[in-house]
Amino acid sequence: MRSIDISRLDLNLLVVFDAVYRQKNVSWAARSLGRSQPNVSAALSRLRAVFEDPLFVRNGVGMKATERAEELGPSIRVALEQLETSLKTRSVFNPKTASHEFRISVSDYLQAILLPGLMAYLDKEAPDVGLRVANLSTDDAALTLKEGRLDLLVSSYPPASIRLKQQRLFSDEYVCAFRADHPEIGESVTVEQLGRLRLADLCASPLTDQMTDKLRLQGIKTSPVLRTSMCMVAPFVAAQSDVVFILPKREALSFARFFQMRTAPLPVPPQKYDTFQFWAERSDHDAAHRWLRKAVKHVANAL
Repeated sequence: MRSIDISRLDLNLLVVFDAVYRQKNVSWAARSLGRSQPNVSAALSRLRAVFEDPLFVRNGVGMKATERAEELGPSIRVALEQLETSLKTRSVFNPKTASHEFRISVSDYLQAILLPGLMAYLDKEAPDVGLRVANLSTDDAALTLKEGRLDLLVSSYPPASIRLKQQRLFSDEYVCAFRADHPEIGESVTVEQLGRLRLADLCASPLTDQMTDKLRLQGIKTSPVLRTSMCMVAPFVAAQSDVVFILPKREALSFARFFQMRTAPLPVPPQKYDTFQFWAERSDHDAAHRWLRKAVKHVANAL
């Protein structure tokens, strides 16, 4: 296949190609670009000369892409999207007047402790800024960040395969959480008690696995009566049963503020861990993104 002399191309030609490729109609493409039909037709003639291919042929009321155009279409779309992303990088972001939606991935546990404060902060500082929140696996979120379809990941687990920028937000540790009038627990939980209590295995992760190993070294064999990945069930289950949850301390204290629950330290050395915010390098200098990271850090510092 003959190589293309890229100096014969200008950006406007690729924009026209993309519009016709997506619209399958010259008139519709012209309308979407705010140009006249003769202007788009002239650009198509120049494209055909550059690529030495018809690119689009009439097919009833529309235009059908040739094999060459089908090869070029997806790559040109990706190139234009990347250019648009670069040009949209803002040097100034005014949260008081900005209308924007950030896309973030946060686990349900971290949503429970971060989102209340973050939304309260947005109420005051950025009334027209919103959040679209997902709960993706760390590796899926990392890939989505790299592709530009996500702005921020908040997680306790660094991605395994993709390098991202990161900032530590806070440290936490596990505690026991249970209903306020639990019949078997006073001010503290002993090693012997923990071996007898009805425990929940909640939000299974490498961190909870490490904590279980520590309990086993202390001679505590646990056999959970409940296994679930949904942290938010804890206060509802605890309200109607004697099940004891081993939860991150910040989450447990949050539940205790709004539900009839108490907390007690684990009778073993505490299992501490860090939580970070991660983002793609392409967003590092974007003013809006910098503001978002600063807002998340501000809320995390107040936890």
